[in-house]
Amino acid sequence: MPALCSNKGFCMMCRFRTVAIQAIGTSGEGTNVGSSRSFNPSSITSNLKNIAKSLRLGRQEDAHEFLRYSIDAFQRAALYGTDPKLPHSVKETTWVHKLFGGRLRSRVTCNVCKHPSDTFDSILDLSIDVRDRSSVRDALRLLLPSTCCPDQTSINAKNARNTSSLLSNLRSTMHHKF
Repeated sequence: MPALCSNKGFCMMCRFRTVAIQAIGTSGEGTNVGSSRSFNPSSITSNLKNIAKSLRLGRQEDAHEFLRYSIDAFQRAALYGTDPKLPHSVKETTWVHKLFGGRLRSRVTCNVCKHPSDTFDSILDLSIDVRDRSSVRDALRLLLPSTCCPDQTSINAKNARNTSSLLSNLRSTMHHKF
């Protein structure tokens, strides 16, 4: 671990730094780029259980699953030494959230009164099913299911008599902070 790291246990940032130095060479000029020399990223592979309890060396794992667990490990390292009860708004200020994060806005709009209701969820990943889809936009449409807005949750729709007339559209949009 670098001397600047205050983490007393496993630190994903330190381990990844070690692997990056192995990959590009200590001079930082890409001395290993294009060479036939290989290396073992053992500082990562020997710590799979520290990244995620379910990861095991020699077992086939999904690359996306490993990436997600690695991003979570980076976030834990970035928050090391801080109060675990920090508000989410503060946790979202790490370099991890700046690089990988975003907010998913879900908007329910009442078709009778047209009143929108928004909720925002912090995300580091968004999984979408791209099978049989012509574009990412088409795949994102799967996140937009129709939902029923019952009378008691329909703001300003007191005159509506049946819930089928209150059909709402759930719209989700992603917002990435730079």
